[in-house]
Amino acid sequence: MNRLHALVTAATLTACATAGGEASRSPDAEPAPAVTEDGSDPGVAGDLDVTHVAALRVLREEEKVARDVYLSLFEAHGLQVHGNIARAEQSHIDAMGDLLDRLGLVDPIQTDARGVFTDPLLQEMHDTLLARGVTSADEALRVGADIEDVDIVDLIAAVDAIDDADVDATLTGLWCGSNNHLRAFTRQLDQRGVAWSPTHLTPEEVATIVADPEAACGG
Repeated sequence: MNRLHALVTAATLTACATAGGEASRSPDAEPAPAVTEDGSDPGVAGDLDVTHVAALRVLREEEKVARDVYLSLFEAHGLQVHGNIARAEQSHIDAMGDLLDRLGLVDPIQTDARGVFTDPLLQEMHDTLLARGVTSADEALRVGADIEDVDIVDLIAAVDAIDDADVDATLTGLWCGSNNHLRAFTRQLDQRGVAWSPTHLTPEEVATIVADPEAACGG
């Protein structure tokens, strides 16, 4: 499965524009970090190209989108699944932060303030999903499933694209966790009799994930 989600693709185009000229970003966005002529961060370790760097930055902020949305939805509706998974997403944020640090990449997260993002596409994703989720508990569960649908596809794409043992180990662990999160949200939706359909994974892929037991994901 070798697919790049639109968010990763857009981030890659932004990084390429930064390397070769002026990036197309919102006027309020933080300036993109400088990159070298080959598209990597100054001093970056390994053989990561501009596509890989952009994808890893998206994944770091994408985990923060999940955490921030789930925290706000837990406050709005009090569904424990959002509170539990928000705590798990914090470990995903930390894992991606540690990975970027080990690779010598600039961290796109400039503040831990809830709902604030460097990437304008991820800002829009957060704002749109949160606005949907606060309307009802059922919609909040759909939003959770939607976020995990995006996360899983982006993680699969990055694992497929990046040939690096450290990156693979980190992203595979996050992928495992996101599968668990999708199971939790779909279970809640099924119990309520609420319909949900994936946008990025196929229905068959979701069925396979849901049918598997919850995984330990390395502890």
